[in-house]
Amino acid sequence: MIKKTSYHWLPVNPKKDKFLKLITNILDDVEYFTLATEDKVSRLAADGMWMLKGNHKGKNIAVCWCDFRVKGASFSSANATRLTEYLAQLTLLNIPLAFSFESLGFRFMEGRNSFSQVFGLVPSLEKFRQKNLLITICKGKCLGIGAILYGLGHYRIAATSDATLNLTGPEVFKQFFGKKIDFVDVASAETLINKTGLIHEIMLSIADALSYAVNLSAQLQYRLPLPKLTKPMFRVGSSFIEKNSFKADLACFDCMQHISDNGIELFKGYDERLRAFILDFRGQHLAVLINPPDQMNNMFSFRTLEMYQHALKVFSTLRLPMVVLLDTPGIDPRFDGSNQGTIEKLISLTGDILNYPMPTVGVVNGRGYGGANTLLIPKCYGSVANYGIQGRANLDVMHESIMRELLSGSKDLLNSWETMRESQEDNCSDLVKLGLLDEIISYEDLANKLWHDLFANTEPSQTTVYAKDLAAVV
Repeated sequence: MIKKTSYHWLPVNPKKDKFLKLITNILDDVEYFTLATEDKVSRLAADGMWMLKGNHKGKNIAVCWCDFRVKGASFSSANATRLTEYLAQLTLLNIPLAFSFESLGFRFMEGRNSFSQVFGLVPSLEKFRQKNLLITICKGKCLGIGAILYGLGHYRIAATSDATLNLTGPEVFKQFFGKKIDFVDVASAETLINKTGLIHEIMLSIADALSYAVNLSAQLQYRLPLPKLTKPMFRVGSSFIEKNSFKADLACFDCMQHISDNGIELFKGYDERLRAFILDFRGQHLAVLINPPDQMNNMFSFRTLEMYQHALKVFSTLRLPMVVLLDTPGIDPRFDGSNQGTIEKLISLTGDILNYPMPTVGVVNGRGYGGANTLLIPKCYGSVANYGIQGRANLDVMHESIMRELLSGSKDLLNSWETMRESQEDNCSDLVKLGLLDEIISYEDLANKLWHDLFANTEPSQTTVYAKDLAAVV
């Protein structure tokens, strides 16, 4: 009979222990998860994995990181068994986890005997993430099983742009593929954030990444008050691309101000056609997806759809009501380069939209053409309400110039289309009569509509003054 290993939480002081200095000034009241036989911090007993929990802003947060100097922080039978129990404890406590990976992967010296314990970490981490926020960080080399576990994070950060992530290391790459393939070119965070969906954001250092992850974990899982949104600042001497990016940032900022002054943006720089925010809305958290208003290049590409899906997974885990503000000419029909697989991605995303667990509202904030209107989350997809913004909403099958070009070869079809179009109102009020939109509203009405539709049974926080709403009453 196999004897079950016992563990306990050991109170520690990061300021007095050099091995724990990474979390100094990040966590208070820190406890270290270790063998029941251990009564002090031991780097040897940690076996390459530091598993802790503590308080951040008065809230319980778990932090785990790999100690690469101990056997390359490889996953062994012992540390995998301890990590499995650690995750089970966190699951029971409903504590969010910031997990930093820097590992050579499976501990080869243990051979295949450890397969069950090490690969058992995948279902253990999956079970944890179903009910708790998991933010993962990759630092240095993150290889093999480490890369797989990193990929389970709801929000995934690279500590630096030169961090590498792959199923194998540079030595194996060289052995199989020779010197023709540069491992860094394939596996660096800089490459992966541009070519894959594995990494969502890149920081400047592990200290910045861990501090950001812990703070974000506390803010989001415990729905703490969020900071003021920062107005974008124009930089003199900016390039053409930077000027366009500034305009998009400013347009999104201005639009958010109609809902709330406070919030955070996620997936910064991931895709220029879509932005994701979590706003502090009258004391509640509200998820927002928005196309930068009036930006010409707002067509949904594969990467845009991918970001939409990643954001939904974060919002769904946090169980946040959501609003989508749509301004797009459609879904990119091209199948070249990185835009291959768009249809499959749209189908997969549609399933996530249909199964989103919280109430949603869709707002036509500009263009809304063709199949892209399903990304608005229409009522047939389960939204509570759909609105059009006064003077902006333009919902149709295609832009009229494209329709005229398509029908130019048939006078009868063109005349039929022109007759049909004459019955449509430019302000989309006919869509209200048809029930496709609930109402055409102004930006000034948006916040109250969202509160009524998404938080009908919730009292606004008494600690925050909402100047816009007070002004409306006065």
